[in-house]
Amino acid sequence: MSQNFEAKKRKVEVAQRELQEAVSGERKRLLAERAAIDKQLADLDSFSGTKPAGKRRTGIRNEVLATIKKHAKGISSADIRTAINAVDKAGVQSVSNALAALKKAGQIVAKDGNYKAK
Repeated sequence: MSQNFEAKKRKVEVAQRELQEAVSGERKRLLAERAAIDKQLADLDSFSGTKPAGKRRTGIRNEVLATIKKHAKGISSADIRTAINAVDKAGVQSVSNALAALKKAGQIVAKDGNYKAK
């Protein structure tokens, strides 16, 4: 009976090792697939014109002013952010800073939450 138990125990250990190897192989395959998908998404972002994280937006004041000038009746800051695709945290702050600078320079006026060019 002891030999039968030992044989079953070895079979279980072998099966556990095989299962661990299979899981490890599947994990590696999935990680490689995820890396490929992440690369594809990054490539799509570069084609869609979105700014990758950590990149500084240059010329934001000009973009904001041009967007405001296109809307003679006025435009909200949320609509400005959407129009120039500045929807991430850095983009929101950049638009806010640009609006403040343009307002201080006397290039725009704010009334009832909308901005108009002078």
